[in-house]
Amino acid sequence: MSVTIRPARPDDLEFLRSLAAQFSEEVGLNYSWDSSSALIRDLMASDQATVLVAALANDYEPLVGAIAGILTSAPLLGHSVAQELFWYADRSVSRSAGVRLLAAFEQWALDHDCHSVVMATLPGTPDGVAEYLGRRGYAVLETQYIRELKP
Repeated sequence: MSVTIRPARPDDLEFLRSLAAQFSEEVGLNYSWDSSSALIRDLMASDQATVLVAALANDYEPLVGAIAGILTSAPLLGHSVAQELFWYADRSVSRSAGVRLLAAFEQWALDHDCHSVVMATLPGTPDGVAEYLGRRGYAVLETQYIRELKP
């Protein structure tokens, strides 16, 4: 089945919400869509960011995955990069959607004169993702830690 990659549209927000919930459940995150929906809308409206979705057969339905990222600078690297914010595709529906999304994101980065793409994995990320990124030429840059600070 063919996969089409296209920019996300406002009517894709419900799909992105359900995809985020599916991803969160798979990797064991405590996810709140309410705090992210405005961010996704802002990303879709920004010329310094992208949100791409993967659709089967045509550019409307069904949607099976998404990737988003921003243009930024990387002090450790000394040049502009495209930083992935999220990347997920339902592998039970399409084995190629995630690969196609990543390739489209890398092309978007090249089109915006980025020298590198920075991808992240989380604890609980499906087996094989880090290995796939390594085969694609990605190398570990750093390990990050997070601590919630509640008022």
